[in-house]
Amino acid sequence: MCGFLAVAALRYFSKRCVFSFGVPLLCVFCYACLDEIHQHFTGGRTLLWQDFVIDTIGGLLGILFFQWLHALKRMVRLNAGFRLNEFTQTKISVSSVDRVHSP
Repeated sequence: MCGFLAVAALRYFSKRCVFSFGVPLLCVFCYACLDEIHQHFTGGRTLLWQDFVIDTIGGLLGILFFQWLHALKRMVRLNAGFRLNEFTQTKISVSSVDRVHSP
C-alpha cells in the first residue's frame, strides 16, 4: 500500500519516468528502515533484516500494481480514442456521399 501511494503521489506532481519507479521504491525502502528501527525500540519486538526485505517487496508490488493500472488506463483511453476517430471518419464519409447524391 505504501508503494502504491508513493508512486501515485509522485506521479500526480511530476510525469518524469524516474518518479514512476526509482524514487517511490527508495521511499518505500526508507519507510521500511524507519519502521524496523522503530520496532527495535518497542518492547517485545525485534529488528530483523528479513522485515526490511518483506516490506520493500510489498512496496515494490504496490508500485508494479500502480504501473499496471496506469498502463491499462492508457490502453483503454487509446482504444476509446481510436473508436471515436473511426466513428467520426465513417460519419464524415457517409455525409459527404449523401451530399453528392442528393438532388
